[in-house]
Amino acid sequence: MKYLHVRLILLLVTVGLVASTARIAAEDQVTSLPGLLITEIQVASESSASDEYIEIYNSQKTIFTAEDVQLQYMAATGNSWTTKAQFVLSLMPGDHYLLSTEAVSREADQVLSSGLAAGGGHIRLVVITSDQENELDRVGWGTALAPETLPATAPGIGEVLKRRFDEDGRPVDSNDNSNDIFISLSSQPQNSSFTPPAINDCPPQPNDSQQTTEETNNEDLSQVNQPPVSPINYQTVLISELLVDPKAPSSDKEDEFVEIFNPNPSAVNLEDYVIQTGSNFTYSYHLPYYSLAAGEYLAIFSIDSGLTLSNSGGIARILDPDSKVIDTTEAYSSAKAGQSWALIAGSWRWTTQPTPYEANIMSVEDSQDNETLNRRQSATALASTDTKDNTATETTAYVEPVIDKDSTISTSTLVLMGSVALLYFGYEYRQEIISGVQRLRDNFKAWCRNRT
Repeated sequence: MKYLHVRLILLLVTVGLVASTARIAAEDQVTSLPGLLITEIQVASESSASDEYIEIYNSQKTIFTAEDVQLQYMAATGNSWTTKAQFVLSLMPGDHYLLSTEAVSREADQVLSSGLAAGGGHIRLVVITSDQENELDRVGWGTALAPETLPATAPGIGEVLKRRFDEDGRPVDSNDNSNDIFISLSSQPQNSSFTPPAINDCPPQPNDSQQTTEETNNEDLSQVNQPPVSPINYQTVLISELLVDPKAPSSDKEDEFVEIFNPNPSAVNLEDYVIQTGSNFTYSYHLPYYSLAAGEYLAIFSIDSGLTLSNSGGIARILDPDSKVIDTTEAYSSAKAGQSWALIAGSWRWTTQPTPYEANIMSVEDSQDNETLNRRQSATALASTDTKDNTATETTAYVEPVIDKDSTISTSTLVLMGSVALLYFGYEYRQEIISGVQRLRDNFKAWCRNRT
């Protein structure tokens, strides 16, 4: 009986250890699949609608290995998935894997069949095992009906969908595509052979014991004779428009924008330029790499930049990569919904026609609204003290009001229009005019007879 109790205890301990081991193994199997994320999607390029690619990334701290990985696509309102690519994958931690159509001139790891809709759709990664299908990640955009929580914004021409990364360089995956995925103008996909640039990749410096006095003196002389390094002259770009209070249903969080303009005769690389907004320039946005062509406008929306424009008043400025302020707007006061603070004909004013990515325009209503602003520009000058009688005089400088020549009718045009109207009147009522003249003549003759 004594040995029976010992055997039962040993049996229970063994069963517990086996169950615990099985549970840990199952947990490892479940958590090893997630970590492969979709980090960049291009549904079309400016040159071709078939220029498509998808970049995936191993966010795990271990190697991701799977025998049957599939990239699947479903239309925005569809209910079934289509396999776009099927491949075996072994991906190191932090490495990328690139799938692209043959039309894209990049070294892809896997060929992708085209057919992604720009207006809306779904992409997902799945691993197929013998008995089940495991979904690793899903991205829906535009009009997609089955995204992770909410869809990301649909990309425009020349734009790509990108996953956000936090300050520590880790991809953001909150299972909400509208929060995790954003629109970017920078297309920089990476394949599995991409090698990040080395940090502090400098040759080792000799220590003090290895330097002779002669080497030290030569080094000092070389430093003395070294020509001064010329500072980089960054090109100037201008802020041309601020949409402070978008009209409903647009929102401040997504649809406010700061527009910049390249007045130079050549393109400007905007990388590391900084836009700042707020009364005290509280909000900052570092521009990514983008080549702004000569004479081109670029609108940067709040959904991408995180910049805030206060409706009650504020100011904006732009700094070059050396943190030098190169342009500042005039401060604006309380904003009206739907109106933008725009640089028009050399002065800042409100306009009811926001024009992102285009030259600013001002309607007739805008001219009337800005009449007070034009009057304020009339300068009042105080004359200097007269040297003879020391009498101070005050004069007001007259500023001719701005006249829109395109909307003004000239005098010659008015005379011509009046002449045509008189001729038409004379022709239309010629009989009545002739009869009236005849009656006038007969009356005049009768009056003359009566006088005699």
